[in-house]
Amino acid sequence: MLKLLSEVEDNREIRQALYPGTGANASTANGGGKPKTDFYWQLAVHLFADHEEYEKFFVEAKQSSLKKHREPWVLKVKNQLSRFAHKIS
Repeated sequence: MLKLLSEVEDNREIRQALYPGTGANASTANGGGKPKTDFYWQLAVHLFADHEEYEKFFVEAKQSSLKKHREPWVLKVKNQLSRFAHKIS
């Protein structure tokens, strides 16, 4: 859990994409910026690629570009960040 929080805090690009400040933000509908799922995927790779328990399950998703292989890992990250946010507020 702490690894996830520290990666969000340390990586300015991810932090800005997932938790943008006030003001204008890039619109993905108009071709600007990347979707949040891309940043959740980056966090998933950082967390699970070298994890001793999850690495063997994560390999297939990492080698694939198919959404159905990546989505469960993206959702794990997204849900964990949501739980953190609810605990804080």
